[in-house]
Amino acid sequence: MNLERVSNEEKLGLCRKYYLDVKWSGLGLAIWVAVLTTWITIYQHYRAQWGEVGDYLSFTIPLGIP
Repeated sequence: MNLERVSNEEKLGLCRKYYLDVKWSGLGLAIWVAVLTTWITIYQHYRAQWGEVGDYLSFTIPLGIP
């Protein structure tokens, strides 16, 4: 797309759309960070109490006594 041939109104529309998409992407990132932080905190806190289930949920089994 050659932006030199596009009218200023269309350029403004593209900028608005891009800006809104960036805002939605940032909101999605914030939600993912909150969810993953919550899950990691809960998992680290309760893994020893969950026993085998806690170990099965892990990709690597930590060494030592929980």
